[in-house]
Amino acid sequence: MQDLLTKLVAMNWNEAHIHLMSLDLPVELRSLLAAKAQKLREMQNLAGKKARLVEVQHAELWYRLLAPLKHTLSNARVGHKLKSFDSAPERHTAFAEYIKLLEKLLAGLQALQMQEMAKIKDTTDKPKTPTAIAAERGLPNRGQHWTDWVSDKTRARIESLFDAIPTQAKRPKPFAYRIPAALFRQTLEALQRRTLNELDILRQELRLLRDMPDPSGAQTLQLRELENTEATIETVLWHITYGMYNEPVPSTWHGVRVPPLPDNAEPRVWTAADEEALRLRLGMTSKPAKKTNRPKRYNK
Repeated sequence: MQDLLTKLVAMNWNEAHIHLMSLDLPVELRSLLAAKAQKLREMQNLAGKKARLVEVQHAELWYRLLAPLKHTLSNARVGHKLKSFDSAPERHTAFAEYIKLLEKLLAGLQALQMQEMAKIKDTTDKPKTPTAIAAERGLPNRGQHWTDWVSDKTRARIESLFDAIPTQAKRPKPFAYRIPAALFRQTLEALQRRTLNELDILRQELRLLRDMPDPSGAQTLQLRELENTEATIETVLWHITYGMYNEPVPSTWHGVRVPPLPDNAEPRVWTAADEEALRLRLGMTSKPAKKTNRPKRYNK
């Protein structure tokens, strides 16, 4: 009976119905098997959808980590070919060691990715994100950028090779904390949208608390906390709109590290005009209707 049920699950509803009608079974048993097979089929479809969703999410997280590394490796190979060993031995040696390190790091991270992505189909083990692996290893910044996966000893060795390059021209700098411009724009816009949506929800809660005729002490305290959170989010919005350039972008505004203001610098003020311009650029606000002389009955 179990083999029959497994066979029915592999069929669609019509095929299973036709197959059951061809068997010499009681009507009640056929109905029971058809219903049970349909239930198991729906459970398998739901599990498959969840697995595909998890696979897409994990693939996106690994892409954010590996894309900047591949971009840096490509640029390093170009820099390595610009001058030969005879014309610039220090530069040639530094880039050769840098490329060797990047290739080894890329191979190791790709092996980790394949190992974790293989766990998606295995329901007994839950796949880990790059952030979770970095947290287990105690890496800085939770492994947000590929440079966080390089040890201080290795970094110092490579940097000493680049420092040995004669300063006749601009000296290249390894381990730049940057990401490709296209990836930066994509992740930054997603963060800006997500932050503005959270700000809208927070402001709705603020309006409800402010409209209360006789708020309690706990509600007054909650109001102050929400006002402080609103000010923090506005500061983060200013920074991610005007202060970030081709650097790793966190998933939420909580992960944004706003640097302190330098001396004699103007304070960061997020105005309503700034917010309206950002919403308009992201397509999160409706544009004003064009003026027309047509009668209202034609304005559809």
